Amino acid sequence: MTNGEFFTLLYPVVPLIGLAGFMPQIITLLRSDKPAHSISVSTWLIWTITWLISFGYAVFALQDILFAITSGMNLVGHIMIIAITMYKRQKYGGVPLRLLSSFLLFRRA
Repeated sequence: MTNGEFFTLLYPVVPLIGLAGFMPQIITLLRSDKPAHSISVSTWLIWTITWLISFGYAVFALQDILFAITSGMNLVGHIMIIAITMYKRQKYGGVPLRLLSSFLLFRRA
């Protein structure tokens, strides 16, 4: 078995590892009764944009289903972190969502 064949065989496991990595953060956020100010939404937004570009590249340029699934799952995970964080900040921090979204990139931790 060549190195290329080995990694081709191993690559479908990547989305599962990624999902396992997101779950502890998502569960912690869901259980929290605080506004989640320790989460840097601007950082997660930057990572989300990179996965959006990766997903588009996988679908339209490469037409690679495995890479599309991997980047798509990462994109969804990042969007979930941002959405839950914004919801918790609005619910427990008293910040209206429209005000929060206006200053999303300028918030300092």
